[in-house]
Amino acid sequence: MRGSLRVIAMTIVLGLAATTAVAQLTVATDATQYTQSDIVTITIHNAGPGPGHFISDPAYIIHHLETALCVDACVALAVVWDMLPGEKITASFDLDLFPIPLGMYRVELTGTSTDPGSILSCDFELLDVLAAGSGSWGSVKALYH
Repeated sequence: MRGSLRVIAMTIVLGLAATTAVAQLTVATDATQYTQSDIVTITIHNAGPGPGHFISDPAYIIHHLETALCVDACVALAVVWDMLPGEKITASFDLDLFPIPLGMYRVELTGTSTDPGSILSCDFELLDVLAAGSGSWGSVKALYH
């Protein structure tokens, strides 16, 4: 009898652990192409149903794909924290802060998820500033730097 209760209890615990909801995490930028004087807006969302687990703050890193140069959140605060279901975080990265190479960049989350709908990284391209008179905000802003 005592052995049967242990088996039943263990089955319940394992069943609950197996059905624990995972987070559906997504990261996105507000555009796929930027010029050197633009600001990248990064949005991280947990669509749920479970919490997202992260290992640093901020919850992402940005690196140049061709050179592997880390340009933002390279030395993040090592802290374990949870992002609740439905929570959304927005961050900005000013491409004008210091010179970085043109090309493709990747934003990667420092959290993990096994949900097949999760998007744990996204890419954007940094282009040269357009010629004056193009009418884009980045080219106008670049004239005053």
